[in-house]
Amino acid sequence: MTLREKKALRDGVSKTILRLERARFGRPRSSKDNAANLHMATALCICCFIDAMGKYIYGGQADECKFKRFIERYTPLFYKELIDKARRDNVAEKEKYLTQFYREVRCGLVHGYFPKSNSEIVSRSGSAIVSSNVGKLRICVPRLRENFLQGFEKAIRDI
Repeated sequence: MTLREKKALRDGVSKTILRLERARFGRPRSSKDNAANLHMATALCICCFIDAMGKYIYGGQADECKFKRFIERYTPLFYKELIDKARRDNVAEKEKYLTQFYREVRCGLVHGYFPKSNSEIVSRSGSAIVSSNVGKLRICVPRLRENFLQGFEKAIRDI
């Protein structure tokens, strides 16, 4: 991949994610609706980019293993927060929440546009993962976007 192609890819991904995050749902019905961004679409787009980059970097078809390897290698802050959440919740398997992120958030968004029951997408700022109770993931899209774009930059340099 040439430098020009890498730059075009980097710019395209960044612009797509930022446009989705800033898009509004038509005419707001109240002041509360003014903050209603397309966070589900942003999270879906990020998951699709992770799938695509995992497939490109590791070869073959996109799958859970490549998705998780991309997160572990290229978004270490997000990965660390998942591992730390497992420790806080006294979960023996350190990758439980990474698997849960793939199966509930990624698969839920890709196949049904909403995360499955033990996970949710939120738009308020804070840490990337906020535990509301043991076993539940609450993903903060602005922080996920931040961590993903940093990891995406690193992945582009490694290609």
